[in-house]
Amino acid sequence: MTRLLDEIDVLDTSGDPSVVDVSGVEHDSRRVRPGDLFCCLVGRAHDGHDHAAQAVGMGAVGLLCEHAVGRLPRPVVRVTIRAGEGRPAMGRVAAAFWGHPAAGLLMAGVTGTNGKTTVTSLIGAVLEQAGHPTTVIGTLTGARTTPESTDLQRRLAAVRDAHLRGGHDGVARPAVAMEVTSHALVQARVDTIRFDVAAFTNLTQDHLDFHGTMEEYFAAKARLFEPDRAAAAVVDADDPWGERLVRRARVPTVAVRADQVAVRALEAGRSVFTWRGRDVELPLTGLVNVRNAHLAAETAVVLGVPEDAVVAGLSSASPVPGRLERMDTA
Repeated sequence: MTRLLDEIDVLDTSGDPSVVDVSGVEHDSRRVRPGDLFCCLVGRAHDGHDHAAQAVGMGAVGLLCEHAVGRLPRPVVRVTIRAGEGRPAMGRVAAAFWGHPAAGLLMAGVTGTNGKTTVTSLIGAVLEQAGHPTTVIGTLTGARTTPESTDLQRRLAAVRDAHLRGGHDGVARPAVAMEVTSHALVQARVDTIRFDVAAFTNLTQDHLDFHGTMEEYFAAKARLFEPDRAAAAVVDADDPWGERLVRRARVPTVAVRADQVAVRALEAGRSVFTWRGRDVELPLTGLVNVRNAHLAAETAVVLGVPEDAVVAGLSSASPVPGRLERMDTA
């Protein structure tokens, strides 16, 4: 356990972490397995410290706490950190336990109010076309659009390890295209990841029950575009909030605008447009998906995908379930 604790600021420790072997990091007491370090998160409605005894009863060998816990069924190592640091600390510990898997992957993160699912799917199709085994993480792949850090690090490690087990020497680096929500950014779910590129779709009124104001909502999204979280950015600059991101950019940023592509045809299940002098036939419906494809294309170029492979990948993409799907009614 000592190796994991080196990643965080510890206020106090009860028990000897040097003699404890941790076999997992978990935040949900219902899923604890023997050998886990259980992270007691303080949420808006529930406090994980109230479930510490249950976690220990299920085999947890340690607790990461922000405050005291009640009586436990047996002695375990208890590590206390500052109040409010539960999620950031958990993210760092989980990343360390799994060996910082994102560092070995090609990482693309997409944020914004609308379009995240389609853009990540299109990026995934393009990266696959370019030879990168690609995993898409988002609304359609789990209970949370952006998984909690424990689940996310476990999944990234699985992607990395599957590639290593396959002995794919000489094969392009495995990639992950993932949706990054404002909640995830505020709750430190992706704090330990530095994306190779971050993309921004747009910002419209949403989630104000959580953020309070549009300025706070924007500030949450903007965290993804800081140098410690992204090496580069691709931003829809026709969106006024996107234009603000471009103006304040602290990483190399590509500004995407509608007048950079020429729309040739818009039909049910088919859109044709010209991008960088190349005709793209997209099997998706509507102008909104032309814009999504344009953002995905520029994101892929920043990741090093040749333009011909971008065109081929967009043309081979499948319609995204629940997003302007064509339905036969005859």
